[in-house]
Amino acid sequence: MKCNNCLAEWTPPPNKTITACPFCSEVINTVPSDVSSGNVIKDIVLKFGANVLFESRLKPLLGDMLANNDLKLLKRLKDFIDEGNLKKLSVLKSMSNEDREQKINLVINSIAEESDMKTEVCFDIVNMFCEALGYKNTKTKTKTKTEIQKIT
Repeated sequence: MKCNNCLAEWTPPPNKTITACPFCSEVINTVPSDVSSGNVIKDIVLKFGANVLFESRLKPLLGDMLANNDLKLLKRLKDFIDEGNLKKLSVLKSMSNEDREQKINLVINSIAEESDMKTEVCFDIVNMFCEALGYKNTKTKTKTKTEIQKIT
């Protein structure tokens, strides 16, 4: 584990829940009872600001938030980040809502093609990040590659 306050790193004892840094006593991010896989990114942004999504500490924060909760989601989110997909979303800020919607669909389909994730999983993950960044959280069905080619 790594403390976000003093940056000390350590390995917690097995089968023990650590709630404070053993070096500076800073409270460690623990999973609140109301955290669901649909709002963990937004919770991190609310606590640390939107810039954290583009910093190296994002993955440790996700690990802290999801360590005892949803390891499958944690792996998918880390894979999403490792594959550079946040850069694809960073351009959304300067787009109109209609252009943003099209770009989101392109990103979702691109990620689904490049990774082993299903389109629905990519859709959920991209929407988690979009919602955390304050972009319109689309609930519409993701368009197929053929539908997107007709638009562009």
